Amino acid sequence: MHFLDDEISVNSISKFLLNFHERKLKPVKMNEKSVKKFMGKNVQSFEKLNAFDFENLLETKRKHDSVVFFTGGLTHGPSASISYILHTVASYFSDFNDHIKFYLIDASANDLPFQYTFDRLPAIVFIPPLHSTIGGARYPHILPISVPNLLAFFLSRSQPELRWRIALSSCSSECIKRNRLELHRFLSLLDLSIRKLRTTRSHLIRSGHGHDASAQAAFIRIALHRRILQRTAAVHLDNVLQLLASNDRIGNNLKFDETNQIIKQSLFIRWILYNHFGL
Repeated sequence: MHFLDDEISVNSISKFLLNFHERKLKPVKMNEKSVKKFMGKNVQSFEKLNAFDFENLLETKRKHDSVVFFTGGLTHGPSASISYILHTVASYFSDFNDHIKFYLIDASANDLPFQYTFDRLPAIVFIPPLHSTIGGARYPHILPISVPNLLAFFLSRSQPELRWRIALSSCSSECIKRNRLELHRFLSLLDLSIRKLRTTRSHLIRSGHGHDASAQAAFIRIALHRRILQRTAAVHLDNVLQLLASNDRIGNNLKFDETNQIIKQSLFIRWILYNHFGL
């Protein structure tokens, strides 16, 4: 048996396969110690809960998203068959433990609240922060359990800040460049829309003060205000992307606290994420 010790990438996998076929890899003898070492490095572990821990989780003023894997026990085949898929998905979120946590509970050995008693196991449940406007949800049992499906299920319900962090962490310099170009096109459309709205508003003001004109002017005033807010937010986002691009060019010297401040304290970015304006 052989293990890939390097980070997973196209180059590392290609090199690994080439060395395997050229018989340059040293075989690894399996024992419990080597298995634990390999699993600890490559697999995201779940925090195991009992009934008491689970009730505390539900009642705690938690600020993170939670994913709970309800199993049928160690000898339950269906639970074991999808466990590796969940661990693979959890590994994608390993750098964001403050924002999303994964838990495991044996539903066959713990008396759980009625709403968490399932007619079939395993079950996967997404639980948002305590005061979130998004409700908890069970992964649909009719949907195949796969890495893409689970990622889509979790990300569609996760907090905006977590989605933003994941987007930044997975966006290369070329990705940032493309997004800035799209953002500049969006800004051009906003500038054009703002000019048209202002021109239309001026015509309405000059044409008179009838009921229809007043109603149209009020509508345009609201639309204009919204476009200006959008433009301000887009400019702020462009500045953030520019900062990230320049940081990448100078060798990632931006400190963690500075990056955290950009993301966490940026009201405009949160505003964009909560209001989907096509960005």
